[in-house]
Amino acid sequence: MLPFPEPEVPWFLVLPDHPDVFPWYDRARQHATRSLRHPSGRPWLLGRWPDEDLCIAVGRGRHAAALGVHRVDHDVLEARLRSHASLDSFARSEPGSFHLIASVDGELRVQGPVLHGRRVVHASTPDGLVLVSDRADVLAWLLGLDVDPALLGLRLLGEAVPHPLGIAPLFTGVDAVDVGHYVVVPPRGSARQVRWWRPPEPTRSLADGAAALQDALTDAVRVRTARPARASCDLAGVDSTAVCGLLAREDVELRAFTVASPDPYDDDLVFAGRTVAALGVAHEVVRTDVMPVVYQDFAATPPALDEPSPISVENGRLDVLFRLVAESGCTDHFGGYGGDELLHGSPAWFTSYLRTDPGLALRNVRGSRANGRWPRGETARQALDPRSYGNWMRRFADRLGGPPPGTRHPALDWGAVTAFGPWTPVEAVRLAQQRVREASRSARPLSEVRGLHRDLTMMVACSGMLRAFGPVAARHGVTVHAPFYDDRVIEAGLSVRAQDRISRWRYKPLLAEAMRGIVPDVSLHRATKAEGSAVEHQGIVRNRRAILEYFEESRLAELGLLDRRAFHQHVSTTSATAQDFTAHLFPSVACEMWLRRLAGAPTDVEQVP
Repeated sequence: MLPFPEPEVPWFLVLPDHPDVFPWYDRARQHATRSLRHPSGRPWLLGRWPDEDLCIAVGRGRHAAALGVHRVDHDVLEARLRSHASLDSFARSEPGSFHLIASVDGELRVQGPVLHGRRVVHASTPDGLVLVSDRADVLAWLLGLDVDPALLGLRLLGEAVPHPLGIAPLFTGVDAVDVGHYVVVPPRGSARQVRWWRPPEPTRSLADGAAALQDALTDAVRVRTARPARASCDLAGVDSTAVCGLLAREDVELRAFTVASPDPYDDDLVFAGRTVAALGVAHEVVRTDVMPVVYQDFAATPPALDEPSPISVENGRLDVLFRLVAESGCTDHFGGYGGDELLHGSPAWFTSYLRTDPGLALRNVRGSRANGRWPRGETARQALDPRSYGNWMRRFADRLGGPPPGTRHPALDWGAVTAFGPWTPVEAVRLAQQRVREASRSARPLSEVRGLHRDLTMMVACSGMLRAFGPVAARHGVTVHAPFYDDRVIEAGLSVRAQDRISRWRYKPLLAEAMRGIVPDVSLHRATKAEGSAVEHQGIVRNRRAILEYFEESRLAELGLLDRRAFHQHVSTTSATAQDFTAHLFPSVACEMWLRRLAGAPTDVEQVP
């Protein structure tokens, strides 16, 4: 039987207003600390969440809740309860990151932010009711559902799983609400998804877009500093530097954290020192002898996640960071997570203006090809390839059983071409290929513009990885914030013309313009970025034996998703600097950790009435 998430992990369950919900409510409430009811008296919303995260409004035959980080009060929410259209307008205007849960004219409506940092999943009971939650494992536990081996096998590819398979819950019978959609649930019957958000047209100039981005990021930071008197912030690259600069202007005592690197070419610490000196904020450097390397103590206390995450192998590093944050007296920790995907962008954008500005497009493609040492022929093929997303998915499936594409593969197509690791059995590869081919028949890209699709896909994948931070931070009473993932910030960034937002000749020009006067000049135009491979390589070298011992009994192998002998051979002999090897090892360890946590025992808490 699946375990229930640990007591420190927040979750919620939404129930339709129907007499048959009581058995499901009675089963779930043993793990809940909060419970709300429909006006009928039947259970509506239960789970675990901080009191201050919830705002409730009740109107005539309608009620709603905002759950998460927001500035919403009762009057504002009640005024928007008139219809789905008024709730759409509300969701499109508010800063923060929260779930909107409403009952309008007898139907439930549940939605999260655009990306999947807070996602929504749903499943049907045997008696025809639809239950909605923010965690797939809650629904799987409640309904007795099993892991889907084909979908889990695809997660061995890491971030390269094509949409919508990349957001699919890993339990049979559980569905995810798609990007930019909400789910509508009748009292009894099938759920339907409704699209409420589309990316803006990229028409703004760099100057106008910079002003919009500055306003949106300021609001995103400000809504998160309304409660804490003391906050901490990562201070490393230009994205976290921007967040740190905005926090320094708020009425909050700020402490910046920089994790030192063993890489002599990593200049994060140099720029961090210049930034804190100019801003006048406290600074704590986490030394290399204090911070574990990747894979160190990775299996000691696996985070309570409802899907595998590559972040799991950095569990020991995150645990140390959030312990230090808590010891400094901070309960809220900020980071620049999401800035890369939004502000750096995919080279696939260059193909979208080959017709409108071919000179600029070709200069950027040539620059990307030279920087990545892409083969000339494959670069041209991808740039001029007109194939649809479904056709690309079928080609993706064909390549899964072949050799890895290497590090010099162009990035102008719908997504990255990849292959399984050498320890993935042939039958597991075939199962994954079949699932991708089936999905290709109805799959739709997140945008018909190839570059925007790739940007949104990476944002969704990385916002999902951010969810892995939450359970680790929660052990120390810390909440993690990612202002770049706010809907309004994403819209501000995507509204800028692609040729102004994305350049191979200037590093993140939109952010540099937006942060003028906020980030100190000594850090404003930094064009370097630490890439972290030194910590990864050290982690593999130091923990190779521990990884091998961990896989002596493998649940992935029991499911037919890993060949233990091949795994042992490759992990024992492959160089830690081999990029294909490290790219395959991360998700394999993460999936194994996740499966083992699922075999744990549930922990009960005090029941709600």
